[in-house]
Amino acid sequence: MVIKLRYGGILMVKTNQCVKEWKATIEALGQGKQNIFIRVYPTNKPGFLLYPTTNYIAKDAYLQGFKKDHQDFVEANSKSGEGVEIKYYADCVDVKELPQNKISKLNQFHIWTDKHVKSYINGRNAYVWILKVYELKEPVTVPMATGQIYARINKDVDLSDMRPVLSQKEFKRNLEKIRNAI
Repeated sequence: MVIKLRYGGILMVKTNQCVKEWKATIEALGQGKQNIFIRVYPTNKPGFLLYPTTNYIAKDAYLQGFKKDHQDFVEANSKSGEGVEIKYYADCVDVKELPQNKISKLNQFHIWTDKHVKSYINGRNAYVWILKVYELKEPVTVPMATGQIYARINKDVDLSDMRPVLSQKEFKRNLEKIRNAI
């Protein structure tokens, strides 16, 4: 199936723009375990490659930031290797701003602990990025890219023949649940 993504009348078939995120979180997105990012800033990017990072594993007790029933998954999906393997693309379908006291309503939609999310938000409003995730036809291995949040990799990645991680029906059902929760 070919996914055609149109932004401002432009057909996007290749990109080198990425959002950096913990590898375990990206795998959770890529396996349909979650559909959201919780950030302290909005995004103006309609779509991006998901660039996995592993710097979080250097922190002591990093697993404590994830719910107990996801810790084996996180540990298995936090290993680093040579280069960075990009396997997924995300279409940001919506961004919602929430005060910190409402963020726990989204607890069932992600793999992090409530304590970790509140610590990250640190009293600020949260921005919930609702993502529709696609698996690339072929993973792409790239060298480390600079940038804290956003990065541009050294080559354009073909977005044709991506497949949605969740069916349209599953995604719409999740989207409705997320929107009803907030």
